[in-house]
Amino acid sequence: MTVWTLLEEPGGLGPVWRLCAGSSNAFLGEAWLSSWLATSGSAPSLLDGRNGSGEPERAGFLCRSLERRLGGLVRARRWSLNISGDPSIDTVFLEYNGLLGAPAGESAPLLDALAFLHEQEGWDELHLHGLEAPVADAICARWPRHRIVWQAPTFRIDLNALRDGGGDISAMLSRNSRQQVRRALRLLGEEGPLSVRAAANATEGLAFLERMKALHIHVWGERGHEGGAFANPYFETFHRHMIANFLETGAVELLKISCGEREIGYLHNFIAGGHVHNYQCGFATETDNRIKPGIVSHVLAIGHHLERGAAIYDFLAGEQRYKASLARPGPDLRSLVLWRPRPALLAEQALRRLKDRWEAWRDIRTGGRVEAA
Repeated sequence: MTVWTLLEEPGGLGPVWRLCAGSSNAFLGEAWLSSWLATSGSAPSLLDGRNGSGEPERAGFLCRSLERRLGGLVRARRWSLNISGDPSIDTVFLEYNGLLGAPAGESAPLLDALAFLHEQEGWDELHLHGLEAPVADAICARWPRHRIVWQAPTFRIDLNALRDGGGDISAMLSRNSRQQVRRALRLLGEEGPLSVRAAANATEGLAFLERMKALHIHVWGERGHEGGAFANPYFETFHRHMIANFLETGAVELLKISCGEREIGYLHNFIAGGHVHNYQCGFATETDNRIKPGIVSHVLAIGHHLERGAAIYDFLAGEQRYKASLARPGPDLRSLVLWRPRPALLAEQALRRLKDRWEAWRDIRTGGRVEAA
């Protein structure tokens, strides 16, 4: 049985980080979480779970924030698990959330922690961001007052299965995708040899980050999204800290994909327990649309990790076409808000239901069309 406490001033986190050892989830690892604590200004409480001998067994970080909605008519004290609750900080976007030390995808440890938190005062809403769908479903079944506020599919490649099948990624693609990949590789190969280079140290990793940033901003600027992922300054602050402190431990990886002397793209990955999490990227712009630098970069990176014995290449959450083209569906992710029956929250929920009914009636009446004003 796990004995839970909530520590307002956690002190030394060495025992917490030891819970991460051997985990295949980089988002609940020391590199990610300690970088978040060091750069975000967050001062969370520690959700501390210990076994019968008093040794650390499970852990999580709870941040407090005040959520204002409906012009300030609704004010909710929110606790958030392993994120700050501040959108400008949470732009770094944690995925595969849960408890440190808990087996991936298992709901029982988190349900046990929620039973403890249910008895604690001081919160109106509990935000559980980026849970695997089976865990989220188990929580929703136990907690009737909940809202699903975000969901998305993930996509991944089982590198062990690919390795057992001969290691040719094109064999697992659709005919159209296979033709596109082979043509792009052939066209680039005619220009020069294709290569993958991993940043050897933090200095080179930060240089690769700068080049990735430049390519990323250029592409997203052309799409009308100025700055892309780098639009919020904290995004870069967080990742520079993570690269500077953890690239040489192997928890962070920056890859440069080249064709001869020309850069094709950069990939920013997190690695834990043989699980490669592809987090961010930047690719060159090509005038020939048959040359697909993003797909080529990923195919070469997959080959790079096949050779190094990784088990999973994970594209993480999102419905981008290239993910579905190259990989198979992984677990869906969902974000939940659990809430208590406070008068303002009950009134807000009633308004939500009225709005949902109105929209459903409108869709039936208009056949899903948006009527002109």
